[in-house]
Amino acid sequence: MGLLADLKGKDVAKKYMIFNKAALEFRINNDLKPQEVDWFLIAISKDSIIDDVIIDISPETKSWIFQANPKYYDIDGAIKELKQQRWSVRQHKKAVKAGDRVYIWNTGPDAGILALGTTMTDPAEMTEDEEAKKFIISEDKFKDLETRTVVQIDKVLDYPVKKSSLINHPILANLPNLKNPQGTNFTVTPDQDQALQELIQNGPGPDVPVPVYSKSDALMNLFIEEDDFDYIMDRLRAKKNIILQGPPGVGKTFLAIGCEHYDY
Repeated sequence: MGLLADLKGKDVAKKYMIFNKAALEFRINNDLKPQEVDWFLIAISKDSIIDDVIIDISPETKSWIFQANPKYYDIDGAIKELKQQRWSVRQHKKAVKAGDRVYIWNTGPDAGILALGTTMTDPAEMTEDEEAKKFIISEDKFKDLETRTVVQIDKVLDYPVKKSSLINHPILANLPNLKNPQGTNFTVTPDQDQALQELIQNGPGPDVPVPVYSKSDALMNLFIEEDDFDYIMDRLRAKKNIILQGPPGVGKTFLAIGCEHYDY
């Protein structure tokens, strides 16, 4: 928070603006929640020498879901053969750290957690692992050089934790990849992490079938033609987000729900 050094000699308004900017930068650069910044500020306010204060804002190891798409990568084969993999980090690059827990998630009809792992390095620019290339199905989805972390596969689950056992769970139903599956790296809260550990330890519960959701299902009762729907889904695949604009009542939310459940 080097900007705080500039506060000396400034008037109150300017001091506030400098402080606000420094706090915002600190939160963004460290991927913190606003309340975590509050905890930090309260802690340093109790000591006159900031340099002597050592605070662990997030004392628990962070946990993540790292997601693979079986259309593009044979993750099931890879985790059984490779003890370590270089995994793309496309979200939360500054928050993922060596020693974090990783849940390996496979998408598709049999979506769920296949394995547990640990990040062995902080994210950095790395080439694709040569041993992993044989598991790549769609080469255009992977860059040879991009931000990656080395993930050690600690345990391949005998019985994967399927999406169908999570969607009605009081805590795990809110996993971010269930709410918005676009992405590679998803945060797992401490409560969700504990619930997942208990679920894995106790074994899978009754398997609730996930209904198949086809294009015809997605299009049912929508206000757009199939060509328009295909265009929207193409843009969603390419850009990972879309903006639906229109007056109230034309079906924006209904369309968004259709896009969410459609397996594209």
